[in-house]
Formats: sequence, structure tokens, C-alpha cells
Amino acid sequence: MRRFPERQNQSTEEQLYAGRRQVLSLTQSRIIRILGEDTDLLLSVEGKKWINCSGKLNMPDGEAYTGSIENSANGAVRFTYPGILAGREIEDIRLVFKDGEIVEAKTAKGDELLQQIIEVDG
Repeated sequence: MRRFPERQNQSTEEQLYAGRRQVLSLTQSRIIRILGEDTDLLLSVEGKKWINCSGKLNMPDGEAYTGSIENSANGAVRFTYPGILAGREIEDIRLVFKDGEIVEAKTAKGDELLQQIIEVDG
């Protein structure tokens, strides 16, 4: 697992340099694994472009990001922080993915709204 230095107290130039090193390292990655409580999710990022955010347009910054291969998500993720859409709340969201598709979606509250969102996005 790669770890990167904190960039929050760095100048814009230092952030840009550190971000370039981070992006170069991440560009070599093929698989991203997200582990946490009730979360174990694998995503392929092979061949994807990584973007370095250096703080020139947004502060604080220091992020690097990409998108995953669309059909590569496999595993489960749980969101304990509530999601809110148009004033309606969804609590304790758990999604299970197989080959990029949601195969299971559960919530403690707001399940009907979550199912509607998945249907529209699917």
C-alpha cells in the first residue's frame, strides 16, 4: 500500500511537486482496494489517467483522482454517514458490486429512495 505525505501545510509549489510524484506512483497501479468496517471493494484503474489537484483552483487541496474501469467494481461498501437527496434521507447504505453492477443494496432508512436512484442510474 502506498502512503503519501500530508500536504495541507505545504506551499502550492510543494503541493504540485508532491502531487506529481503521487500521480507518477499511482499511474503504475492496476487495482485499488478500499478496506474498512463492512467495506472491501476492488476497483481496476489500469490504464486510467490520474489528475493532480495542486491547490491552484481550490483550497485546501492536494488530491489525486481518477475513475475506475466501469465493469471492475467487485465487493461491498458501507456508508454510515447519511445521504440526503431533495430533503429525503438515506441512512446506513450498503452496496454490493459484481463486475461493476450493483447486485445488492440495503439501507436502514430510505430504502425506497435508494432503489429509485439505482434504477435511474442503472
